[in-house]
Amino acid sequence: MITDRRKLDLTFSGLKTIFQNALKRQGRFNVSDIATTINSSVLIEVYEWLSNLPQMREWRGSKHIEAVRGNNYKVENTPWEGTIEIPQRNLQHNNLGAYRALMEGLSNIARALPERLVLEALTAGFAEKCYDGKAFYATDHPLREDDTFSNKGTAAFAIDTQDNIIASLGAGFTALASMLDFSGEPLDYTPDVLVVPPALEAKARVAEMSERLEDGKVNPYRGRFKCVVSNRLKTATEWHLLVTMGGIKPFLLQTLEEPMVTMLGMDSDHYFDTKRVRISAEADMAAGYTLPQLAYASTGAA
Repeated sequence: MITDRRKLDLTFSGLKTIFQNALKRQGRFNVSDIATTINSSVLIEVYEWLSNLPQMREWRGSKHIEAVRGNNYKVENTPWEGTIEIPQRNLQHNNLGAYRALMEGLSNIARALPERLVLEALTAGFAEKCYDGKAFYATDHPLREDDTFSNKGTAAFAIDTQDNIIASLGAGFTALASMLDFSGEPLDYTPDVLVVPPALEAKARVAEMSERLEDGKVNPYRGRFKCVVSNRLKTATEWHLLVTMGGIKPFLLQTLEEPMVTMLGMDSDHYFDTKRVRISAEADMAAGYTLPQLAYASTGAA
């Protein structure tokens, strides 16, 4: 039994190393490119986002204090797991290489969780509410007094002519570049990331890299953004233009527990009954929204 335990402990140690090494590899894109990352310490985080970022002004007399306009936006962490079960005799009598692919696959699933959560929040933004009580993508976000602003369009993504690309992608650039703060000052936002579903990838790549369009006219948006393609988007027509170069990104990813691996081994009742070992990838995290002024999106429909 001591020999069996030692073999099992060494095997699990090796599998854990494989899991952790695979976890460190870079995914398709860095989720921190579009999401502000928060190290969470409680089950539910409460955010009071600055709905009015202060402008620099000439200092005369006392300072003008811009209060945080708190809306008590709450994001609750969610536990996640992915578990496999292996007969003990397989672990004991087979070399570690037989399970390398299995552990790397489990690690890939765990590593993709932050990206999955953020992109699911992105595509749900047409319905899910942000800090001001409106859907993250809405035409009537409150601004000041009776004013509102919109970060939601209706144009389908079109790049065949200069007029069409200006009417679709250009509408997003114009909306984000025209954002004002509560005092009426320009925020000077410059969008730099475009997120599309696979169905729009070819068009998005043309908009991203081509010097000229099908009508022979110059593409005014060439080189002005990075394209991200994801099959997490709910529709084949939606597109999202994001501002990510500032201190706050349009989405947030809060983490209570980073992905890790655990094992239910020889000391468990389950092992006593079944002679099977359970290996589990676990995490505790959630995604949400920051400022709607940092994103513009359209489903291509009113």
